[in-house]
Amino acid sequence: MDKQTSNGLELIAALKESGAEDGIDMYFENVGGFHFQAAMALLRPKGRIALCGAISRYNENVEYEAGTGPNTIMTTQMLYTHQRIEGFVCSPWLSGQKGNFLKDMHRWMRDGKLVVEETTFEGIESWPEGFQSLFTGKNTGKVVVKV
Repeated sequence: MDKQTSNGLELIAALKESGAEDGIDMYFENVGGFHFQAAMALLRPKGRIALCGAISRYNENVEYEAGTGPNTIMTTQMLYTHQRIEGFVCSPWLSGQKGNFLKDMHRWMRDGKLVVEETTFEGIESWPEGFQSLFTGKNTGKVVVKV
């Protein structure tokens, strides 16, 4: 068993233990790899995935022929369970074209309903370490480099 599969199985088990024993209805995809595979394995009928990114694969130079990618089998299940994956970018919400993102976030932060976590790096010379932390999991929340 390869490391990707092993990690995926461990994540599925951990999610089930933490309250998702009956599966999940929604998932925000921004990581890819075994995280996406675990979400697909647990996605309930009529479940939805919001696809915003796949950072775990950004450094790979992989090309697949149509229908041969790593998630072909998992996405086939979607035909029979009426699941949905929809891609999006945040710009319509940030610009105010859709929803009230900035006003809502401001209010939620002010009221303490949303707590922003940041990993801070000091000095411009630390930016490579800060940037790299995005890809290695050595950050929590947003990465900030103070100059």
